[in-house]
Amino acid sequence: MRLNSTLAQGRYHYSCDGREMPVQDSWQLGNDEQGRRSLVSRRLVGDQGFGIEVFALLEGG
Repeated sequence: MRLNSTLAQGRYHYSCDGREMPVQDSWQLGNDEQGRRSLVSRRLVGDQGFGIEVFALLEGG
């Protein structure tokens, strides 16, 4: 997949049970292998960078 546009990104701290955790978010537009428009969201939490990535294909309509 080729990402070609960053929609938003940020860094902040989240408080969980009295502990501060660094968080990094990003939202990017791109194209998959077949040329379809895609959206990728990533959230990394903590110093070790544990996180989640969500991928969606966009369709016109």
